[in-house]
Amino acid sequence: MGWRQLIFSSLPSTWLVARWPALFAIPIDFNIRGIPPGNAINLYTHSYLYFGLNDATSRVNDLIASNTSASARTNDQSQAYYHPCLNTGYTQYFYTTKDGSNRVVNFTGTSDPVKCLALARSLLNLDAVCWTPNSCAVSGVYQPPLVSGMTYIGFSAYGTVFNSSNLGPATTLQQLVDTQMSLCGLNYAQLVHEYSSPYASTLCFGLSYYKELLISGYGFSPVATPTTGPMFQVLQQMNGYDLGWALGGMLYQANAMGWNLPSMSGGGGDDADNKAHTDTIVVGVVLSVLLLCVTTALVVVYFRYQSLMQRVGISDGSEHI
Repeated sequence: MGWRQLIFSSLPSTWLVARWPALFAIPIDFNIRGIPPGNAINLYTHSYLYFGLNDATSRVNDLIASNTSASARTNDQSQAYYHPCLNTGYTQYFYTTKDGSNRVVNFTGTSDPVKCLALARSLLNLDAVCWTPNSCAVSGVYQPPLVSGMTYIGFSAYGTVFNSSNLGPATTLQQLVDTQMSLCGLNYAQLVHEYSSPYASTLCFGLSYYKELLISGYGFSPVATPTTGPMFQVLQQMNGYDLGWALGGMLYQANAMGWNLPSMSGGGGDDADNKAHTDTIVVGVVLSVLLLCVTTALVVVYFRYQSLMQRVGISDGSEHI
């Protein structure tokens, strides 16, 4: 989880790997772990731009500021709104450009964990059309099933929010759920007394967003155990190496590497099939360009002919028909 984008990586289903291996093979040098260089692992990864924590915060603020209901506003002024993800006693100014309004609004916290969860969930677009039924996560994007018995690692912005909320590496998702409810229910004075973090005012939304993302979006269970399902853990270091946004950036860039389109007819990316498919695309593009050029030339000739006939006073007789 970055501040601007959200990246999810997992092992793809064995069926997809068997059918289209070239879609998932990402070559990574594993010499550090004793695996011979040049090997590849099968890895699914997807980057969700604008779903990082900072952008999600801006989006939820825009959503609240665009609410035209009178009940969404305070009695102080027309540009003051109630904010369920801010703790009671805390106010915040926000500059919104949504719908071209370009205005400054004032948020007043109401300490409402349930409404905050609903707002966070609405950002994930979970009702989007899924072309692979029962296998989509955020915004209708395909996600391979979570692997039972595997521990998924969250880092970067995850670590900032979890650490600031006094949630350690051994935290379970049920503890995340419980902390979200209790922290979001505090007033601001209680919040800063219990959580001495410079990010205290942002923790309610951060926990709400992560709870909805991990459970409603990705499909983790808050009651899962290492023997009953996939686990989720937040770490800042692993094997002596810092985990940060650069690692997520590496996964994103690896996913953007050039790859050959695998054969759609069988169980592998055959080079001959790939070449034939590429050649077909090239021929189609060339023919389309030629047809466009010929059509354009005929249109130009026709209009020049019409212009010439008008200058010499000759009509094609169409007006007399």
